[in-house]
Amino acid sequence: MAYTGKDAISVLLTTEGTYPTVRGGVSTWCDMLVRGVKGVEYQIYTILGHPHLANRYSLPTGVNLIRVPMWGTEEPSEHLDIRFSTVYERKLRTTSRVINQEFIPLFDQLLSGVFSDHHDGRQIGRLLYDFYAFFRQYDYLEAFKAEPVWNYYLKGIQTSRWAKLNALPTLLEGLQTLGWLYRFLIVLNTPVPKTDVTHSSAAAFCGLPGVLAKMEHRTPFLLTEHGVYLREQYLSIGKSGLTTFAKQSLLGLIKVVTSVNYAYADLVTPVAAFNARWERRLGVSEDRIRVIYNGVSPETYVPRPRPAGAPLTVVSVARIDPVKDIETLIRAAAVVKQAMPEVKFMVYGGVSVPSYHQRCIEVRDELGLQDTFIFAGHVNDVPAAYGTADVVVLSSITEGFPYAVVEAMMSGRAVVATDVGGTREACDGVGLLVQPRNPDEMAAAVLKLLRDPALRHTLAEEARERALAYFTIQRNLDLYRQTYENLAQKMAAVVPLSDLVARRRQLSVDRAQALVVAGQLPQAIQEYRIAADLEPEGPSTPALVLQVAELYLLTGDVDRSWREIERAEALAAALELRHAA
Repeated sequence: MAYTGKDAISVLLTTEGTYPTVRGGVSTWCDMLVRGVKGVEYQIYTILGHPHLANRYSLPTGVNLIRVPMWGTEEPSEHLDIRFSTVYERKLRTTSRVINQEFIPLFDQLLSGVFSDHHDGRQIGRLLYDFYAFFRQYDYLEAFKAEPVWNYYLKGIQTSRWAKLNALPTLLEGLQTLGWLYRFLIVLNTPVPKTDVTHSSAAAFCGLPGVLAKMEHRTPFLLTEHGVYLREQYLSIGKSGLTTFAKQSLLGLIKVVTSVNYAYADLVTPVAAFNARWERRLGVSEDRIRVIYNGVSPETYVPRPRPAGAPLTVVSVARIDPVKDIETLIRAAAVVKQAMPEVKFMVYGGVSVPSYHQRCIEVRDELGLQDTFIFAGHVNDVPAAYGTADVVVLSSITEGFPYAVVEAMMSGRAVVATDVGGTREACDGVGLLVQPRNPDEMAAAVLKLLRDPALRHTLAEEARERALAYFTIQRNLDLYRQTYENLAQKMAAVVPLSDLVARRRQLSVDRAQALVVAGQLPQAIQEYRIAADLEPEGPSTPALVLQVAELYLLTGDVDRSWREIERAEALAAALELRHAA
């Protein structure tokens, strides 16, 4: 049944460190969706490392772009389209009393999650939404950088398991890890637009807008994983030069965020069944998982004749990054050259980790491969790069569902690839699979194909046939369009959120009034608080907060009563400002 709610489905596509500022991989997939899925109006919400990164993709007309920089800004509201007066008012409202009574209790729960071995994704999601609601009234910078928060963080560290291990962090480590919390959670300071579906490209920080939208608007949340984010972070952080405390703190935060993504996603669409095995282990039920393989264009990636007179050439299309393990490919090239001195290895791809690039150059030069192993840099015409290859190699130590392999297959080229992630699902039976980090095995597979033109030709033809059958871009786009429709239909069938909130709010108010009559004032306060929190910026919320203040006064808690009166006044002032605007 086709979606009939309206002419077009609105989708918020969220990314992190990829589209539209970085080319290749996930960005290629995002651009295909934005340009190719018919009847969908996309908005792009991208989390950036730095605010001044230029777009590497031109967005189609009408596609709105929300840029959220984690680093490179002094004021965390710089990227927001809000008035200075609004930011100033939030700063004035973020008093020491607010920080101690409202922010630090939330911060305490966050720290408990980061330093815990067990994570309740649903509970943490509610906590992150509480932060999100808090930052709509108060200032992000003033709260996170307040001295009481720093003191509380130090106290939390000193009473954590690190103290029992006699491994307390240094002052620098404390500053570094608290700084990560401040930077990585800046997404909670960014309003999430209302759309029919939210679609995240990773179970990462870019998935949090989907969680917030689901809690705020009941928006269906679709999560696609190209690689298993948590697994990749274990590999990356494990090899970093960070201290044990810093590694555990960063992994703790990432595990918290991943658990929230998995808990709130209505549907998880891994790009390979390999990913699905990890997702099931991490708590995603089978009924919420649906594999959708990546696709490429059979019109763009077509078999091309090899350049006449060119030497036998091995091509790799990959960025220069440790996870692509170019070093193993270099060592394999040294073995191949001993048997075939005229062979050429060409690596097409930009440098994402300069220090690793330098390391690869040093290894190449040590092995005397300056004329054999060529770093060709970024290439705009990727199909042409495949056209120069006799064999295409993927040397990664981790992958989701590798575009490079599918592109090579569609281009009619024989493939040697490491047996990681979804690589086997892509080329099993039509390519040669080798173990990662094994240059001798990789070299043997490459030599087998270079020495046997008939085998090379057969595998290339079979690879093209398999790609046409399973991995076309149109099949991929149709499946995502269908998925959006199904999710949007479910959304259209539910009771409007405003009605549900109104009913739940009135129920809490009725309960509160009954509890007051029964003399159960603490319970009544709790119900009034629930009613106020259901619509923090609602016109009747200041009156509900005043009810809380009155009940605190009746219990003899004058200090809390005054705090609630101040909160009610601040809410009323904010309402007046919005009406005036």
